[in-house]
Amino acid sequence: MQRLTSTYITAWAFRAFAWLAVAWLLGWTVVALLAGAAIATQVAALVVYALRARARAAKAVLALAVMTELVFFAAALWPTRAGLVVPVGVGVFVCHAVSY
Repeated sequence: MQRLTSTYITAWAFRAFAWLAVAWLLGWTVVALLAGAAIATQVAALVVYALRARARAAKAVLALAVMTELVFFAAALWPTRAGLVVPVGVGVFVCHAVSY
């Protein structure tokens, strides 16, 4: 187990603050969508890594994962919240794309 250092605790405190700020600004539904996107991203990354020897299958999984991320992003675009959701959504989408 990783040793609990002040840096580790501070990083998790900032993550918790970020999730709570998003929940306060956008609502818990958007947090659920973002959590779903995060889980889908991690699962897709693990599957793509496992299929690295079979390039065609890995590309298919990657394409499916990108489409899933786009669906999550589009689901967050309610017209009344678009002014706030779009910048946050783009930031989250970019972070998830980097994880691939």
